[in-house]
Amino acid sequence: MDFGKTGKFPTKSALHEHVRQMVLLERLCARFPLVVRALQAQREPFRVADEADLGALLGALLTLDHDEIRPLSAAPGIGGMPRTGFFLPFEKIVVVAHLAGAGFTPADLQAQLNAALQIYKQRPECRTLVFFVYDPDGCLPQPRTLEADLSRDTDALTVRVYITPRH
Repeated sequence: MDFGKTGKFPTKSALHEHVRQMVLLERLCARFPLVVRALQAQREPFRVADEADLGALLGALLTLDHDEIRPLSAAPGIGGMPRTGFFLPFEKIVVVAHLAGAGFTPADLQAQLNAALQIYKQRPECRTLVFFVYDPDGCLPQPRTLEADLSRDTDALTVRVYITPRH
C-alpha cells in the first residue's frame, strides 16, 4: 500500500482488500505442506523435488484467489540458486518462493531475502514482498523467530517472510 509517495492515503476498502490478500497469502503458505502431503498420497505422487516443482504448485494454488498472476523471470539467486516468483499486479504483491534443502542456513535465508529486496524495492509497482520458504526437512531452526526477525515494514516495501512447515 502506498501511504506516502502520492500524498494520499488508501481508501478504507483498498486497505481492507490489501489486508484480506495478505491473510490469504499467509494461509496459502501455512497450508502448502498439507497440499503437498495430499498430492503425495496419490497413486503417482507429486513431489516437490526442486524449485520448478515448488513454482508449479505455488502458481497453481495462487490461481484460487488471484485473477492475474504473472510469473517472474527466474533470476539467479545467491550462489546461482534459482528463485521462483510471481507478481500479483492488482494487489502489487510479489511472491518469491524458495525451497530449503540440506545445509540451508538462516544466513542463506538472509542472503536470499536481501537479494530479493535489492530487486523489488526499486520497483514502484511492487509494494509488498512475500518471501515464502518451503522447508520440508526442517533445515531452519526456530522458523517463527526467523519470520518475525526478517519481516518488516519500510517506506519502500512491506516484507513478510513465511517458513513452512512449522516444525
